[in-house]
Amino acid sequence: MDKVAIYARVSTVDNQNYDRQVYELTQEIIRQGYQKEQIEIFAEQLSGYQKDRPELTRMLGEIEIEPNKYKTIFITEISRLGRNPSNTREIIDKLISQGVPVYIKSIGQATIDDKGKRNVIVSIILQVLMEFADLEAQQMKDRMKSGKMKRAADGKTSSSNLPYGYTSDDKGVIIIDDEEKEIIEQIFEMYSNGMGTRVIANTLNQLNIPTKLNKSKGDKLMKFNKETSLKIADEIRWSDVVVGQILKNTIYKGERKYKDATFSSPVIISPELFDQCNKLMTTKSTRNYLTTYDYLLKDLVRCGCCGRKYMGKYVNKPKGDKVYRCTSNIKAGEGCGNRSLNMSLFESVIYDQVLLSPTLLSALDNPNDLVNELKITLTNNKQLLKNEEDNLQGKEKQLENLLRTLTMSKNPNFELYSQMEGEILGEIDLLKNKIKLLKKDIFQKTSTIENFNIEATSTEMIKNASRGELVNIFKQFIQQIYLNDLANGWVLADVVIKIRGVVLIRTLKLFIFADGVRKFGGRNEKVYKYLPVTKMENDPVYKENILLNDIKDIREEFENLKYLAEIPHTLTDVRLNNVEMKNRLFINEFDL
Repeated sequence: MDKVAIYARVSTVDNQNYDRQVYELTQEIIRQGYQKEQIEIFAEQLSGYQKDRPELTRMLGEIEIEPNKYKTIFITEISRLGRNPSNTREIIDKLISQGVPVYIKSIGQATIDDKGKRNVIVSIILQVLMEFADLEAQQMKDRMKSGKMKRAADGKTSSSNLPYGYTSDDKGVIIIDDEEKEIIEQIFEMYSNGMGTRVIANTLNQLNIPTKLNKSKGDKLMKFNKETSLKIADEIRWSDVVVGQILKNTIYKGERKYKDATFSSPVIISPELFDQCNKLMTTKSTRNYLTTYDYLLKDLVRCGCCGRKYMGKYVNKPKGDKVYRCTSNIKAGEGCGNRSLNMSLFESVIYDQVLLSPTLLSALDNPNDLVNELKITLTNNKQLLKNEEDNLQGKEKQLENLLRTLTMSKNPNFELYSQMEGEILGEIDLLKNKIKLLKKDIFQKTSTIENFNIEATSTEMIKNASRGELVNIFKQFIQQIYLNDLANGWVLADVVIKIRGVVLIRTLKLFIFADGVRKFGGRNEKVYKYLPVTKMENDPVYKENILLNDIKDIREEFENLKYLAEIPHTLTDVRLNNVEMKNRLFINEFDL
């Protein structure tokens, strides 16, 4: 029994299937005297310019093996066989040489006549049709490009595949997806705080945060490239590659790239944070950079002049403040006079001293203890988050009931309703803020646990620690730090040490060259210099966090100690230390 073949194709941009082509060709084949059982169908949804067309290749391959397998190949029009004139001509010529005619329904003729010869008239017609099909396709592409460019300029999308964090309204305008926005903010914050892309991806997977494909494609099969097998969209997980792509996508800072043009987009990440993260991607280590609120010495430093706390102040600008300062300076004119201390210098000295002290290193808690403590806190916060989300649902339900009561009332009291509505909305806003903070904390702690190296020694743990981890490490052995200005360019940081929770009687006195990070007097490079001392004749004494000693006596003894430390081969154990570049905790590139 003779067989015939149908080849049907629709383009990926046609937004249709090939059923109509198959139906029309089937009717034509039956009209020519064949039965349905004699028809073999090859159909696919691919661009006519794409050379790799599996179904076409399969059909041609079977003809190559058995040239007489099909009496005729049926297509609706020449463009279905291909858009590229030269490639299409090559296919037609090859089939003619094999004695297999191609019947084109649109012109009602085949490439080989009844005598088995090339149909010259059809060849001429096909050449014109192929050129026309190519021209039409190119014009269509140009129109589509022009239309897409205009939509991009208008802030609209031409595709449903928007970057994570964005969606579109009913007019196609790109808007922020509030739920996904929080995840994007966490990704940038975690990366700026030293978390790697793989750790961030693992954290998102652990928290069961859905990917864009999880949400949009559901149980559909997805194929990403020729090398990968089909995957169900629900099974697509976060990867370090995807996180890296998010960190590099300028749309999040308000710059949407389309072709060679740049258009504005809704901002999720500040340009400063975006640029900071991309700067970090070009460096070998992310540990040395600060993200807002990750102050390593938070709540540990006290002013030796007035007894108040020192707080971190970080302004993300080249000449912005990046210091620890006494809280007495918050209000103008009420400062106690104690100086502020450069944040990078202060933290670097503490960090350097820890690495140089075997006693402190050996006293650090086992990494397992740190992780276990974080896990307990994480569990508690997850339960607290659930409670707050339940409370939020209750308040939203209460608001709905209030509105229902108002609409059903015969004599509604609008003034009372407005008052009660305001109170409930206030409580809802408060709960939403709590939930946002809890989600942020859960994300951070999950990332920290994921990034912790359980097998590391204390030294390696500190060297590899992110700023978030260093906060926990510092709090293990620092009970408190008293800060006093010596009024000679140096400050005294008197560190109260605790070993496994037990506070030591003798403190560690760190005399820090505060003026070393200032460029003056011909010095172009910043100096991270300090003098560590454990015992002094005028050992500092404090009452209610205020230094009782005369600061002049301490300054005089320090000058003598510094003099001895600067003498080569002196018998004293006191030595001036200079923090090496590798141990400096830079806040941003301006401190390099």
